Amino acid sequence: MPFCEACAANHHEQSPVAACIFGLLVPGMGQAYNREWKTGALVYITGWLVVPWIWGIVDACRGAEAIRTGEVSTAGVWPGYVVLAVKLLTPVLMAGYAALVMVLVTAVRWLLT
Repeated sequence: MPFCEACAANHHEQSPVAACIFGLLVPGMGQAYNREWKTGALVYITGWLVVPWIWGIVDACRGAEAIRTGEVSTAGVWPGYVVLAVKLLTPVLMAGYAALVMVLVTAVRWLLT
């Protein structure tokens, strides 16, 4: 790749592996890692259906790869300290998502009985 000083100043190596892991742990978190807020919120809300969750994991990996290779502008990619905050918030979001799924399952069971 050719060297570009302006590009190097804002360069952040986006990891498709990290995006996949975040997306696997919490639906929509991979999109959040890629700063795709609307898609991340949609995957988070519909992730309990499983198919959107799987799609979200694949989309997060592809999005991170597009950012890493330069197909998508890196201007919107978080600096490292924000990525660290996302990593630290992942367990909290996992617990919140588990609680949401439990409430939905309980509501469905209650409605069916």
